[in-house]
Amino acid sequence: MRERHFIKDLSIYVLFLLILILGLSAGEARASDDAASRRSLSGIKGFSVKVEKINPEIEGDGLKATAVQSDAEGLLKGLGIKVLSRVEGLDEPGEPALHINLHILKLRATTEYIYSIQVAFIQNAYLSRAPIEVLGASTWSLGLVTGITSDLGKIRGSIKEQVQKFGEAFRSANPK
Repeated sequence: MRERHFIKDLSIYVLFLLILILGLSAGEARASDDAASRRSLSGIKGFSVKVEKINPEIEGDGLKATAVQSDAEGLLKGLGIKVLSRVEGLDEPGEPALHINLHILKLRATTEYIYSIQVAFIQNAYLSRAPIEVLGASTWSLGLVTGITSDLGKIRGSIKEQVQKFGEAFRSANPK
């Protein structure tokens, strides 16, 4: 029985790695943390934070979306950045929002977690060649952070590090 769980977990692990590799190789058009993407943050007065839904099993183990949301908002406010509610964010020009997307799988045989974290700033933008609005364009991101751990606290800490990096990029584009 234990051997069957190990083989199933190994299969999931290999599938997860393939998805990550394909996602990274297909990401040439994605935003990053460079001078151009930082300029896209300039002039933004405030934005909302959105944490994508976390697998209920992972939430049951203790990593809750509400805690990640609270961590991110508290960290950004501590940097002097105005964080808006979701409704307030919709009223801002471009509907700017910081998206935190987590993919976490639990390996039953080892009780470890395989995870990827994507932190991206999403806003509506206009094409330079035509006055066409692009809804929900990713204008800043750090790419995927991946890992394996048995400690959900480590995953939460990694999320905070990514949000901290975003906060620093935002502050550099919007000095006081």
